[in-house]
Amino acid sequence: MHTQGNDIDQALALLTAGNAITQDISKTSAGVRTISLRIAGTEEAKNEVADLGEDIDDFVVRTRSKTDQIIRDYTAVASNNYKGVSVLDDNGNLRDTYDILLDIASVYKEIQQEDKQRGTNRANALVETLAGKNRSNIAASILENPELLKDVYEASQQSAGSAMQENEKYLDSISGKMQQMQNHLQEMANIVADSDGLKIILDIINEILSAITKIVDVAGGMSGILGAVGGIFLQKSGFVTGKNGILT
Repeated sequence: MHTQGNDIDQALALLTAGNAITQDISKTSAGVRTISLRIAGTEEAKNEVADLGEDIDDFVVRTRSKTDQIIRDYTAVASNNYKGVSVLDDNGNLRDTYDILLDIASVYKEIQQEDKQRGTNRANALVETLAGKNRSNIAASILENPELLKDVYEASQQSAGSAMQENEKYLDSISGKMQQMQNHLQEMANIVADSDGLKIILDIINEILSAITKIVDVAGGMSGILGAVGGIFLQKSGFVTGKNGILT
């Protein structure tokens, strides 16, 4: 799907809408991939469809302009002034599968209504052109659910934005700052790796940071933090606490 210009959010929206009828995500994913490749219409795309185990008897290799004209003819309705939906952008490049199918889905019911009025069969011809006979139900499911397509895509976008905000909060938190400090210390250690004294200091600091994390999680008390810091430093320095708190 990525090779046809779709990002992960668009692919998820297509899979969700396509699976609304079939309720078989394996078949749906193969179907969505097949639709994307059939729109591309190249010899390479035909070979990829064959590699997926799909029927290629009705796969016709076409130029982009030819495919564009066929889809335009099938999707020409009153609401788009009978210009139809283009699969190409202003530069003549193939648009991503999600946007193409979303635009077609927005007029699909209108195509069906005009078919009834005129006695034509453009809707069926359209889904077979897009998906072939074996996957036409998946194409139909996508085209019949434009709102689902948009809702899933928008929800996915919002979810990604929320995750990014949470990540920013984390980076600005105490834990985030500690992790940043550890990263900087590691970078410094890599630069002066031959210094044994620095290695010892870094070991001490690393244990201090680990102790702070554990204490903040369990107790949240500053006195405990200071006690742990002091204890680790003394142990690393070669001192051992004996009875009655006397250092040896």
